Amino acid sequence: MSTADPSTSQTSYAFYDERRWPIVVVRPPEVPFDETAFAEHCQQIVAYFERGQDFAFVVDVRHAAPVEATYRRALAGQLDRCMLDHPNIRHYTALIIASAVQRGIVKAIGWLSGQPSQTRVFAALDDGIAWCKTLLAEREAERQQAPS
Repeated sequence: MSTADPSTSQTSYAFYDERRWPIVVVRPPEVPFDETAFAEHCQQIVAYFERGQDFAFVVDVRHAAPVEATYRRALAGQLDRCMLDHPNIRHYTALIIASAVQRGIVKAIGWLSGQPSQTRVFAALDDGIAWCKTLLAEREAERQQAPS
């Protein structure tokens, strides 16, 4: 996991801000993923599912480099495997997107993924975080109302 501040360095690693757990703000790199950085990104996704609780990603791609098609397919496959391996874990994704090209990439990843997930696009980071908080609170209320 990269802990470097993405605003001060050019790295091919994503940055994960877990201070709002179970909401994780993810900032993909401004330069394209290299093979090692992408593999670590996929491992980090698995690690969040393995925590065993519902969570949300707020992925801020406003300054991110485009993701290669092979990596988009691999990312969709990784998410599919995680959802199959952890069927009781719900995850939500708020995408903070600035451009039409980025919106197209997001649609492509969604089409490639065979598993349903709740994803919504926002222009502002705070709006994405608020949406995730609402969904996580609703899910927690559902769990508390479910018969034991």
